[in-house]
Amino acid sequence: MRKLWSYVKFIYRKMFYYRQHKSVTYEYPYSNKHIHIFSRLEIKNDFNECTACQICEDVCPVGSIKIVGEQFSKQIKKPQTGKGFDQLMEIQNFYVDYATCIQCGLCIRECPTESLSHEKSFVRAEPEVRLLKKDLKEGIQTSFRGVFK
Repeated sequence: MRKLWSYVKFIYRKMFYYRQHKSVTYEYPYSNKHIHIFSRLEIKNDFNECTACQICEDVCPVGSIKIVGEQFSKQIKKPQTGKGFDQLMEIQNFYVDYATCIQCGLCIRECPTESLSHEKSFVRAEPEVRLLKKDLKEGIQTSFRGVFK
């Protein structure tokens, strides 16, 4: 009987404690929590600011980024980004292979126009590796044959 009584007191104290304290999720829609730099976040590219300089492709240590584009003709004036940089080529596809991406952040850090950033959405687990290869320009998952070496 004594154990039962101590258990009831314990439960009552916990109920009283939780009634006095606010929920820990009250900040959710109004504040952004810090997300760890090595989280499996998706990469976002602002194509209005991207110049297709391919620096992100060059600095990627595992070759997870591939930019496919077409050079502008010399007769046409090259379009400029919102920050005043000349676009080097017209981007047709911007591939990111999340199966090999190690989330080092070098591509984001080295981007001269700051068009690359992390989204607040995580890379989802997929049943097949080919579904982790995405084209950011089209916003779809594709299987790239021959794009990555």
